[in-house]
Amino acid sequence: MRRGVIGIAVAGMLLRLLLVVRDITVLDRLFVPDDTYYTLAIARGMARGWGPSVDGIHLTNGFQPLIAFLVVPAFWVSRDPMFPLRVAWTILALADVASAVLLARLAMRAVPSLGTGRAIAAWAACALWSLSPVAIANAMGGLETSLAVACELACVEVWCVAREKPSRNWWLLAGVLSGLGVLARIDSAIIFIVLAIAAGIEKPRAVAWAVLGSAVVVAPWWAYELVHFGTVIPSSGQAVRTQVAEHRAYYLTSFGQLGWALGAALEPWVARLADLRLFFYRQTWLTVIVAPVGIFGSIFAAWRSGVIRPVLAFLVGALALFPFYAFYVPALWFFPRYLAPVHAALTLLVAIGLAHAFESREQWPRRWFIVRGAVLIVFALSGAVDAGQLLAQPDRTPDEDLHGAKGYREPAMALMRMIPPGAVIGALQSGALSYFAAPGVRVLNLDGVIDNEARIAFRDNRMADFVRANKMTYFADWEWNREAFLRHTGDPRIAESCLVPIGGAPPQPPDRFVLYSFVCP
Repeated sequence: MRRGVIGIAVAGMLLRLLLVVRDITVLDRLFVPDDTYYTLAIARGMARGWGPSVDGIHLTNGFQPLIAFLVVPAFWVSRDPMFPLRVAWTILALADVASAVLLARLAMRAVPSLGTGRAIAAWAACALWSLSPVAIANAMGGLETSLAVACELACVEVWCVAREKPSRNWWLLAGVLSGLGVLARIDSAIIFIVLAIAAGIEKPRAVAWAVLGSAVVVAPWWAYELVHFGTVIPSSGQAVRTQVAEHRAYYLTSFGQLGWALGAALEPWVARLADLRLFFYRQTWLTVIVAPVGIFGSIFAAWRSGVIRPVLAFLVGALALFPFYAFYVPALWFFPRYLAPVHAALTLLVAIGLAHAFESREQWPRRWFIVRGAVLIVFALSGAVDAGQLLAQPDRTPDEDLHGAKGYREPAMALMRMIPPGAVIGALQSGALSYFAAPGVRVLNLDGVIDNEARIAFRDNRMADFVRANKMTYFADWEWNREAFLRHTGDPRIAESCLVPIGGAPPQPPDRFVLYSFVCP
């Protein structure tokens, strides 16, 4: 069983590393969102001694810190702006492989009473994650998702070990891993709180050591945040909610959010070959039925199958993220990575279900045939998509509009060739523009993801005051964001006539960055 898991994990690692060394333009078009360049720009600022800052002037906590901290040394090694991104991809690829192995371990632990079924559960969990195009896309996106999932799963595994080998050190290690998970993604705290409650029922004193270990890890960064920002919650979260409110004002509904989240959670099982996000977004009646039945049915099925407490607690915590993002932070374009823990939880459930179907194959042969066939189809679809990603030569991003466009590097570099030194350019999507900004060019973040003053100005319809104070001379973004900017200036004199088109960047169909000269009354 162990050799099988190791073999599958090595194959998954080779698959990811083969992608890491592909042409940077191809990878950018396939996987990299604008937010990745925010994190890289902030890591570069820390490497230069500025602290967490893009421009050396404004500090920010609008990012997930762990991946940024890990990438900082890459800027000391090379001046190639793409080298730190390849370093990030390598780190995340290794974290993703660790997740595959941990899923195998947890799947094996979840079915302790089964014989050969334990091995099948371990192999299936490892293979489902190793081959998953969605897991690979999250790792190759360059953001923190794969790190967070690995920390979450590692914490559950260490809790399992601590139950078998009672020791203060194991609980401290569980706490350290939970602290790293929170630094990887702040929303991991939801999962760790559920784990702590479940573990506390079992061994309240031991959990105190875990809490101590977690506090030691997060304390330095949280203390820095409290001193400089007055909060430990990243400003990017509130900025995203502000942007979502803009979409809700025109077309987005709660049922639509729920449908998009449901589609994002289920798309890994069709290797994203079917657009389930759009399907459930439109079929609201089906979404209202499937979403709650799926969540509560999954938890009930895991409980009835005798899943051990640590794994069951993880399933509950991960599935709790589904309503959190469907209703509280419904940024549809980020759902595939926001819901990665849900993907991990469903992977465990599928592996456990396959093991039980195998063990009862003589009593229920038809069920074994159906479950086995479905899993083999998932493997085949995932393998086909993975092979396609290794060979793809896309001329643009395949992810469009609300699916979360990629490929921001080329537009940013094209626009920078049009901008004169000394310019101040504003954009709601300013990550790649900031990272590739030419010497002497300053980039203003207007959506507030890394600039809390901009977020407040956008929310309060005072963007005119903000851009005047920062002496903005150019604007660049998609048409939707240009119109959003004009709606929130709070100054009726600032209209379309104040934005004079200069040129456009390579399109991200159906959207395109356009550069405007900005004349502020």
